[in-house]
Amino acid sequence: MIKRLLSAICMIGIISSAVVADDKTAAHGLSNNINYDALEQTVTSNLKKYSPYALYSKSIADNQMAVLVISDRELNRIFVANDRILAVRGIDGAYLLNKDENQGEIFIKPSAIYQARAFSIFVTTEQGHNYNLILVPVNIPARTIELKPLTGSKQAERWERDGDYMEIIASLMTAMVNAKTPDGYALIVPHKEQVAVFDELKIVVTLVYSGKYLRGEVLSVTNESKHAVYLDERQFYHPNVRALALIEHNLEPKSKTLLYRVVSDE
Repeated sequence: MIKRLLSAICMIGIISSAVVADDKTAAHGLSNNINYDALEQTVTSNLKKYSPYALYSKSIADNQMAVLVISDRELNRIFVANDRILAVRGIDGAYLLNKDENQGEIFIKPSAIYQARAFSIFVTTEQGHNYNLILVPVNIPARTIELKPLTGSKQAERWERDGDYMEIIASLMTAMVNAKTPDGYALIVPHKEQVAVFDELKIVVTLVYSGKYLRGEVLSVTNESKHAVYLDERQFYHPNVRALALIEHNLEPKSKTLLYRVVSDE
């Protein structure tokens, strides 16, 4: 199956905008007029169902700002998925920080004078990620917060930079077909359905494999018409596309197939 698919890959020569989480809360910044309850509802989706011991995961891209609600009196655990936090920088006297050097995670709580004030910290990781976190203290129990990268790491950058270009593209395509994530890549499930309609075809991005210079995309293609259609990879080409592969070329009415696409951000 994989060999047949790879042999049919159409190698051609991205979507320029990266797929990142929509963070409306970032607009609050460090305003003194933050409605803490409303912000907590935005971050956790439902304050009434808030579980203080549940793991909260926040997807974030490099150099993106994210607002996180934390406990105002207890240590809050923050870590980065598949990575280690190396350095934390912020306002002197705004927080108390304990670092777990072995696990690469931090435990943080606001100082007495910042228990009712938002403050910012900058986090740098071993894999080269950089995040700006706006921490909003609220009278809740301690939280455990996982940061999930939306951007490829240094490992992905080295692989893309040092390897054979065509072999890298073929390897990325093979990984997507096998539902595996290449080392250093960020696996992104779009939280909003991205739909396009083209010649009675409904096209939805279902997964994104984000590296440094390359991005893999898995798209669902549905025949919305009342007649069978023949699909060709070149129908889905646009500038910066590097490879395309369809699972099925003949699509009956109301049936769907998968399209694998590699695009370049350079």
